[in-house]
Formats: sequence, structure tokens, C-alpha cells
Amino acid sequence: MLRCTVLANRAFKVSKQYLADINHCLGFATVRRHSVVDRELDGLRL
Repeated sequence: MLRCTVLANRAFKVSKQYLADINHCLGFATVRRHSVVDRELDGLRL
């Protein structure tokens, strides 16, 4: 029982780290997309 709990906790930590990495990548992607859109809007304003 204890061994299963330890394994489950480890898997949970790994999945949390994995989700954090995905969110990090998604965050960078959205930031990059927004900056490109802002640049295009600046070009239109000029």
C-alpha cells in the first residue's frame, strides 16, 4: 500500500512538472503571437 502511494506521488509530481512545462511553452507561444500582432498593428497605424 505504502509503495503504491509513493509511486502515485512521484507520478503526480512528474505530471505536475510536465503540465508546468507545457504551460510555459504555451505562454511563450501566446506572448510571441501577441508581439507579432502588435507589430503588425503598429505597421498599420503608421
